[in-house]
Amino acid sequence: MNKRKLFLQRLLLLIEKNINYKQNKFRSYKPNKGYTSELDIKVNNFLFKSIKEYFPNDTIISEESLKINEIQKDYSEYNIWIIDPICGTTNQVRQIPIFANSVSILQKNNDIAAGIYDVNRSELFFTDGKRTTLNGKKVNTSKVKKLGDAVISINCNQSSNKINRNKIENLIKKIAPPITRRIKIFESANLEMAYVASGRIDAYINPDDKLWDIFAGAHLIKNSGGRHYIIKGSIRNPFSSIKGVIASNKYIHGKLLDIFSNIK
Repeated sequence: MNKRKLFLQRLLLLIEKNINYKQNKFRSYKPNKGYTSELDIKVNNFLFKSIKEYFPNDTIISEESLKINEIQKDYSEYNIWIIDPICGTTNQVRQIPIFANSVSILQKNNDIAAGIYDVNRSELFFTDGKRTTLNGKKVNTSKVKKLGDAVISINCNQSSNKINRNKIENLIKKIAPPITRRIKIFESANLEMAYVASGRIDAYINPDDKLWDIFAGAHLIKNSGGRHYIIKGSIRNPFSSIKGVIASNKYIHGKLLDIFSNIK
């Protein structure tokens, strides 16, 4: 692995050593975004400082700071880091141990590495661009072939308004048992996609997820034998206003795309 990939792998493990995860104060709540906690900001600042110390000319995109539309660049000419400091802030604030850190690197030559770290279970999901591992051991997506046997995780962001409430109701109606075996809502997109990559669940669907929610997980799934469909934009271009994902093992992916052919 090259120096950025090695650094990314070490960086995710260093977060736990430098951040006190017992903190659970929230800084703000916005209906269109949800919680932002003190820990979100601290992890974000730690990641920015660490990356810029070693790679000062690299570009960083984060949920908590630099936004995609603030950058006017030909992305192919830059090394781009994509980070979600804490994916699952609502869980973290309420002391529910289902959240994760996510860091990815898209290099100039389109070489990609991505990692998702579950601090509560000391589990590092990582792809070097060729294979996906969990704490160093190769993992694969599940082998469930029948939709009726599948465990599927869903969500839509901030269902506090009528439009999003209708979205999640529609998701549930389309795949409620017995169409699938079980529906889960963990509310940590990165971790849920890591679970798809490692075969713990069979699919994850969210029509509203943004770049930092799904970039790492999409590549973990791709390199563990699964499939992903980006509803809007292209995972190959981080500046294409990416939104929404359907991700699963290879066996049920076509069936899910048929069911959600009109998803927006």
